[in-house]
Amino acid sequence: MERERWPGMLMIGSFGRNSGKTELSCALLRPLASHQPVTAVKVTTIDPATRCPQGGKGCGVCGDFSGAYRLCDEQNAPEEKDTGRLRAAGATRVLWLQVAADRLAEGWAALRAVLTPGEAVLCEANRLAMLVEPDLLLLVRRPDERAPKPSALMVEALADQIIASNAVTDFVPQITLTAGRWQWATPTESLLGSCD
Repeated sequence: MERERWPGMLMIGSFGRNSGKTELSCALLRPLASHQPVTAVKVTTIDPATRCPQGGKGCGVCGDFSGAYRLCDEQNAPEEKDTGRLRAAGATRVLWLQVAADRLAEGWAALRAVLTPGEAVLCEANRLAMLVEPDLLLLVRRPDERAPKPSALMVEALADQIIASNAVTDFVPQITLTAGRWQWATPTESLLGSCD
């Protein structure tokens, strides 16, 4: 399946829970808050059999999920939630898409309908990268990650950069939002190092 190009989107995924994905998102949002509107999106892909993104018992947040998807405006999310942290960091609007893993295309269609092409979007997601080609796709990985999420392995080859969780703030100055596009502040080669 061909991925849909979505200019103006930065997508951040992770190899596991508590990897620093939202920390990186918030660090990128803070310097933009005073002069650049950015919509933050959190995508939670749910296993239809267990109603859990982890495919198990989980935390219970998705326990009442049913149907193909649920798209919520998280304007008043408490700050202890990831969506609340994104709002506190300066996102102009925060959306949370919960979507059944086997209905991802329907969830993306619903999300796409409320986004404006060219709007600056910072999206936390893994599987959505199989359908959408953002300006940049970053994956955050803890150095001690032993059992990466299957969704991360599915999109790993698509990533522009894999970032160690203990170095997420080092990358903030390297990522810019210029003329509505997320890009590297310096050539990618200097971030990755020499291959010689």
